[in-house]
Amino acid sequence: ELSRLPGVRHTVTSMAMREIKGDISFANAAGHALRG
Repeated sequence: ELSRLPGVRHTVTSMAMREIKGDISFANAAGHALRG
């Protein structure tokens, strides 16, 4: 399995974390825009 390879799991985790952080920052930006 790919998840058994070290590095692949790290890469997938980093990508997921980056997407999550992007979603959070986008939500924060949208919230600030809505609040004015």
